[in-house]
Amino acid sequence: MLAFVAMSFLLLNLFRGSVAEAEFHMVLKGGLHPNTLLTASIEIPENTPRFGFNFMQDATNILFHFDARFNYGKTFYTVCNHMENDNWGTELETFTDFPFKIGGKYQIDILCLPNSYEVYVNGKYYLKYESPMKPLERVKYIEAWGSKIEYIHVRPMQS
Repeated sequence: MLAFVAMSFLLLNLFRGSVAEAEFHMVLKGGLHPNTLLTASIEIPENTPRFGFNFMQDATNILFHFDARFNYGKTFYTVCNHMENDNWGTELETFTDFPFKIGGKYQIDILCLPNSYEVYVNGKYYLKYESPMKPLERVKYIEAWGSKIEYIHVRPMQS
């Protein structure tokens, strides 16, 4: 079982150069392992422009960046990306079947596989991101921002 410690703190919002409040910060002792499931129960506040998760090694290495965006001049969409040595990779933008609405409540499941992350929203498959950064054990922290978090659980999947 993964051991973790959760705490609130202010994080440097690396992708916009401003300070944003992280509602949740989890330290993973021993890192993530293949076939680990993150389950989050969230509510999206009325005035949020975005919400998301970072699966991080440290502040300059993000193995999986999930960012649902509401007010960016385009149709609502989701960006997935990675950051290696403080350099962002190529964004994967998903415009179709955007499942989120301001004020909505959601269960988000992120299945961490050896070569990819699969995201499910309320039990329905949403997207897959194949991060070039490996292995999963490099992930030491998970951060969440922009939503009201009821809970976040990280657990290995049963065989």
